[in-house]
Amino acid sequence: MHFESHRNFALYLARESLKSMKGSPLIDNILKLTEKLEKALGPSVEKELKNLSGYVTYKAQATWQTGVSQETLDTVYRACWDSVVLEVEYKAKSGDNIDQIKKRRLGPETLYFANGGAYLIALDLADKKIKTYSLSRIFSANYTEEEYISPGFDLTEFMKSNFGVLGTGEAQDVKIFVRDPIGSYVSERRWHDSQQITRVDGGIEFKMHVRVNDELARWILGLGPAADVHQPAELRDLVTTAALAIAGKNKLKKTG
Repeated sequence: MHFESHRNFALYLARESLKSMKGSPLIDNILKLTEKLEKALGPSVEKELKNLSGYVTYKAQATWQTGVSQETLDTVYRACWDSVVLEVEYKAKSGDNIDQIKKRRLGPETLYFANGGAYLIALDLADKKIKTYSLSRIFSANYTEEEYISPGFDLTEFMKSNFGVLGTGEAQDVKIFVRDPIGSYVSERRWHDSQQITRVDGGIEFKMHVRVNDELARWILGLGPAADVHQPAELRDLVTTAALAIAGKNKLKKTG
């Protein structure tokens, strides 16, 4: 494969990956931009990209979440850019205020796009904690023009111990045994920068240093009975509790 083919192949994959934003307020501009780039590179490139679609397929793990308006995205982006306080009405999905819409004053640090969703990492000015807010749960966002001075937030440090999106929970050493063939599937992917995989009899020993929370527990549940949590006990309890709750609900549906 020569340079131009490498370039076109990379362009094709980049274009297809951007289609995971379908349904977002940004998709029209994304598609127009990629079309302009393809046309600028000439008809031969357009033809090769079309041909690539016949034998190369890209599928995003998740596509854009619903419920994020252009107005909300623009307001949050502008607040991050200008470093001003945001006042939002937000529906929590965890903690004491679960499913309640509460007004919050936030110090915006950065917009974060992951797993088909858009998030705001911000300082909650009430309790002075950095948290992650899903834009789809922001019912209104007000640009206050009140200057926000960051306490020195370090995005790299904050994200380092996140397994996924959630920034909650204490970072701990996690050790899981995963039986084959699921063990082979897990070993072929990079799930976190800290991961260490050792091949053992019947599967793999999977280690990493990440925050222990419901998001991590859900990922382990997705591995099914192939996964055994060896440590920490807190994570084992989260997985067990969730599994028992699922089993109980399904049992009720079966007998009901």
